[in-house]
Amino acid sequence: MNTHRTHNPVLEQRLRNFIVRRDAEGLSGCLKELSNADFRTSGILLRECLLTELQGEDFWKFFLTIVPTNSRAYLGTFLKAAAVLYEYDSISLASPALDTFAAQASAVDRQKVMLAFLPHVRRVGDAERLFELFTDNTPRARISYLLPIATDVASYLLFQGMRHIDHQPETLRSVCISLMKRGDHRAFALASILKAYFGLSDLPGTFSLQLEPFQLSRLETSYESFCKILKN
Repeated sequence: MNTHRTHNPVLEQRLRNFIVRRDAEGLSGCLKELSNADFRTSGILLRECLLTELQGEDFWKFFLTIVPTNSRAYLGTFLKAAAVLYEYDSISLASPALDTFAAQASAVDRQKVMLAFLPHVRRVGDAERLFELFTDNTPRARISYLLPIATDVASYLLFQGMRHIDHQPETLRSVCISLMKRGDHRAFALASILKAYFGLSDLPGTFSLQLEPFQLSRLETSYESFCKILKN
């Protein structure tokens, strides 16, 4: 998936041998023996070309074997490769490996997982799984992660999350203003939806998206219905 190459073909071949043999333990041991310079190069090789040659549970086997030994050193490398693999549907977020990792992940690790995957998620179920495994799954957690992300899934989940705090008008207003500051088309469309749905009348600016009452009720029916109105 990536044609990146370094100027250390010997190290690349050494590492690739472990990938080809699906020898996660061997790769873990090899990485621990590298010099500082080779270790830095190995990180580039792993995230740019070697790990993306794995698929499915093969990838998660390497992830669970290596990352927990030193998450500070390895998690970012594996997550960058994982995001690419997810985009190609080469790995699944339904893997039990995520449950295993979440059970022992630190707060920092959990945040890294969310930031790595959530912008790429295109299925509501995948996003829900991430929130359940790697956050406390409160409205506040959802808002903080979803607000910056300009995707249909993030917009839908933010809307659904806001429905659970409709008794907090100041929070609703704050979210809308944050969306307007984000500035992209999807953000303004979502702010328009929230303004109309929750009857927020004191927002600055004007909104081009005008919703009929029947459209407001359709927002709740399904993800597909929501997306049609969002892109109206």
